[in-house]
Amino acid sequence: MEYRLTMKLNSNCLLMEDSSGRSLCFDKAGFILQMRESLRLELQKEIKGIVQHEEQVVHKNLIKYSSLEKYDGEVYLVRNDDMLREFSQLVTVDLKEACRILLMILDIMQLYHQQGITLGGVSMGQLKKNEAGEVFLQDPPVMNHLSKSLEPLYRIDLPREVIKHQNWSEKSDVFSWGELAYRLFCEEDAFFADTPEDRINKIVQNNIIVPVDIQPKLSAELSQLIVDCLSQTPEERPSVDILINKITRMLNEGTYQVSDEEANSYADKARSNIKKFLLMERFQIWFRKYGFITCAITGVIIVIVAISFFAKAKRTITVNTPPRQVVDYYFQGIETLNTLLLDEALYKVKKDKSLEDMITNLFVLNKAQQGMSYSAQDFITASFPELKTDLLEESSSRVKYRTNYTLKIIMVRQIRYIQRTVELTVQPVKKIWQITDIKVIKDKNWEENIPEPTLNP
Repeated sequence: MEYRLTMKLNSNCLLMEDSSGRSLCFDKAGFILQMRESLRLELQKEIKGIVQHEEQVVHKNLIKYSSLEKYDGEVYLVRNDDMLREFSQLVTVDLKEACRILLMILDIMQLYHQQGITLGGVSMGQLKKNEAGEVFLQDPPVMNHLSKSLEPLYRIDLPREVIKHQNWSEKSDVFSWGELAYRLFCEEDAFFADTPEDRINKIVQNNIIVPVDIQPKLSAELSQLIVDCLSQTPEERPSVDILINKITRMLNEGTYQVSDEEANSYADKARSNIKKFLLMERFQIWFRKYGFITCAITGVIIVIVAISFFAKAKRTITVNTPPRQVVDYYFQGIETLNTLLLDEALYKVKKDKSLEDMITNLFVLNKAQQGMSYSAQDFITASFPELKTDLLEESSSRVKYRTNYTLKIIMVRQIRYIQRTVELTVQPVKKIWQITDIKVIKDKNWEENIPEPTLNP
């Protein structure tokens, strides 16, 4: 359709006339990046579908759009010139005016919900005012459809249930209303964070400063009402009808705020509460970033300290333990990942010829994993499907054995097999028999992968 410029009202608003002589207002859409014409045409088609769906919703403070047009290289949202010629962005208001604006938004929200339409949220960017100071809500379904391409004032945060892949509902609109109420009353962002990830975490955990701590003039009832709207659980949020009734009553009774004296007396406590909140928040952010590795390191340190401590405990192998029993204890230590028992059974055995290092590593991994999962379950287990030991040589100063074994080590996603034939030399060290040499005659190793578990549909 052809349009003719009638008047440039300001840099963001044009008074236009279409080919039929109808007067229209073109509001600059405010896209962050230059839009391709193909994308504009696609969005224009989508917006016309939204407009048709919401045509029954009418409110004197609702700015509704009909199309997305291009004029002189700029993209504009089109509205009828029957409400106001031009408007500006709402910035700040006092508490009473904020209550009136929020009540107006609830009235509009209720009209949409009665038609079975959810708004998809409300944002600070959607609040406009005319020269007389009257406040209007800018077509929420249309603006939310475009919000990802618009300036940050139009950003709509997803509530917890939508982040968790549930559909946007009427209670999701209540969450968004509560977030806007927080900004109007406190002049701060309820979920301010340095990174998008931290912001999402704050929303999911409902990690906010109580509104009355930021704005002590708020009544406790109104502050709690906003907190309820931002609840993690949709069912715990008040309905639009309840919000309308409560805000209307508070306005009529003047109970939306407290006296200056009461606000001043609460100010010190509010500052203390904010300091505690910020301290806890910094700790939570730090723990999310570094907590896992800290727990792992702590777990390893605990294991090492425990090994050092229990090494001084009563020995299993003593002067009365015969050589064959020492060999049995050695294999028992391997099977149970008992590093203390291995230390008792071995004496200066070459590391590259034994399993001692590997068993120690598996033991530490088990303990570290248990510490991080708060479970006593072993994540790695070992067993001997085959184990046979024969005597080769025996004297008062030395005993030799030959052992054929298969060691099976089950890990999280893998099974490892070690098949060996070894000769063990056992000698008395300070009158206690210990294994002083392990000679590997035959060595074979192989692995099997454990398939990922599958879920039934």
